[in-house]
Amino acid sequence: MKKKILLLSTTLMLSFSTYAQYNETIDSGRPGNAISVLTVGKNIGQIETGVSFSDNDESYTSNTFLRYGITDRIEINGGGSYLLTETDKMTSGLTSYNLGAKFNIFEGNNMMPSTAFYVGATIPAENLKEEKAFSSFLFIMNYSLNEKFSYTLNFGVNLDLESRIIPEKDSEGVIVDVKRTYFEGVYVFNLLYSLNHKWSFFVEPYGSFNRYLPPKIKVNVNAGFSYLVNNDFQLDFLAGHGVNSNEYVTLSAGLSWRLDFR
Repeated sequence: MKKKILLLSTTLMLSFSTYAQYNETIDSGRPGNAISVLTVGKNIGQIETGVSFSDNDESYTSNTFLRYGITDRIEINGGGSYLLTETDKMTSGLTSYNLGAKFNIFEGNNMMPSTAFYVGATIPAENLKEEKAFSSFLFIMNYSLNEKFSYTLNFGVNLDLESRIIPEKDSEGVIVDVKRTYFEGVYVFNLLYSLNHKWSFFVEPYGSFNRYLPPKIKVNVNAGFSYLVNNDFQLDFLAGHGVNSNEYVTLSAGLSWRLDFR
C-alpha cells in the first residue's frame, strides 16, 4: 500500500511540475463563456476580441480581452466592453472593464482532469449607475473524453463589491427592502467536438443561481465554432439564447491572436 501511495504521489508531482508549458497551437477563451484551463505561457501575450449583437435592444458591442503569462503557471488578464450603438440605458461608450489572474493547478491525465483557478473583478462604466461592480472566483476543470470530445467546466461565485437593495419578506410576510452584499453562484459547461485540426464545434449551457431574486436558477445556451487559421491565429462564431431569463438571441464573431515575446 505504501508503494502504491508513493507511486501515485510521484506521478502527481511530475504531472504538476510539467504543467502549463507552451502549447503548439493557440488556446483561446473565445467564443464561449467558459474560461479555458490553460495559461498562455511565460512571456506570451494574447488578444481575444470580437463584436456581438443582441436583439434585445438591437445593440452591437465590441469586447476585447488581453492575456499575458508572467510565469508558465500564472497569467494576468483584463479587457473591456464597448457599446457601439444606442440603447435604452446609454449612448455608445465603455460599458465595463475587468482585471484578473489565472493560476494553473494540475495537468490532467487519463484519469484526472486539468484544473485551474481564476480570480477577477468587473467594474461598470460611470454612466451605468444601476450596475454594480463585482468580483469573481472560479474553479476551472477540463477533461478529454477521447480524441474528439472534451469538456470545460467553470463553477464559482460572483460577489458584489458594494451593497445592494434586495426585496425580502420580513417575519410577518411583508416585502421590505434590505441592504445586503449580493452574491450568486455561476456555472458554465462547455462540450467541445474537434472535427479535425482546424475546425472545432461546441455547445455550452451556462448561467447562475441565487437566493434573492427570481429566477433563482438562470439558464442560457451558446453554440458555435472556431477555425484555426494557423498555430497563432483563430477565428470564431457564436449564437446564444436565454432560456428562462433575458430571452433574447445573441450573435458574436471574433478572433484570437497569440504573440510571442520570449
